Amino acid sequence: MHATASRHRDGLAFAAITVLAWGLTGIFVRLLPGVPAVIVVGGRLLIALAAVGPLVLLSRARRAQAAAVARSADAWQLALAMVAYYLLAVTAYQLGSVAEVALLIATSPGFVLLARAARGGRIPTAEKLGAALALGGVVLVLAPKLAAAEIGAGRRLAGDLLALLAAGASAIYAGKFRALHERDAAPDAALVAVLSFAAGAAALLLAGAAAAPAGLATALTPGRLVVFVGLGLLSTAVPTITYGLAARHLPPVVATTTQLLIPVLATLAAAALLRELPSLWVVPGGALVLCGIATMVRGAARAAPVPVVD
Repeated sequence: MHATASRHRDGLAFAAITVLAWGLTGIFVRLLPGVPAVIVVGGRLLIALAAVGPLVLLSRARRAQAAAVARSADAWQLALAMVAYYLLAVTAYQLGSVAEVALLIATSPGFVLLARAARGGRIPTAEKLGAALALGGVVLVLAPKLAAAEIGAGRRLAGDLLALLAAGASAIYAGKFRALHERDAAPDAALVAVLSFAAGAAALLLAGAAAAPAGLATALTPGRLVVFVGLGLLSTAVPTITYGLAARHLPPVVATTTQLLIPVLATLAAAALLRELPSLWVVPGGALVLCGIATMVRGAARAAPVPVVD
């Protein structure tokens, strides 16, 4: 009993660190104005690779596993989905409100449900109710901008739509990983992360240097390098490790539900650090979205619990 309670406390501590780290992503991105998204993401992934790579590849056995992962088409598909998520999310934060973007990225479980429905899978009533609540919340968040004519509304709407695409990319990653796990063919998640960091950093930084060399020079000021370290280390490398540890110590539904705190923290951080207050529509819309996602997650857990991938 004591060991179980200790694991639960440790899991909650790792989950809290994860929420804090991911909740600050939008703040770091907004502290890099004028830097192209490909360079922001490329630098972010390069720093994460430098932090996580040596830890993951410490032993000879892990390096042999990494070589096998690098030859796997499935691993490359997962890595592509992860890099796409990072690029879409960063671009969304550059264009939209931090609070709205963080909230809409959190709708990823809804895209997982849509994919299951498209394949003809059974959708329990609780998940249908959760999806309806979340959809209503998304409509409340987006509708005012769809009807608005003021300057900046189109830019914020583009950020919101990219945030939904980022949620879709995250859902593709989760769905692919779950399908592989059910076939006992899933690659090591940490090694996939390292592959994503390495391939994404190389491709995006080369593309950024070729397309916008001035943007790369802009990013290399001392102050911005500090922000890059925060983004790559605190909001990428650290949660990559702590979320995996949280998932090992907590039931899957608890580990997943704690991620619903990320939009709340992001909203508070944006208000405190950027003086960016959310629109009035974000409050009721956000409440519906988060309640809907929580209902979907718990309904899915009751119907078919997802085993934790070590």
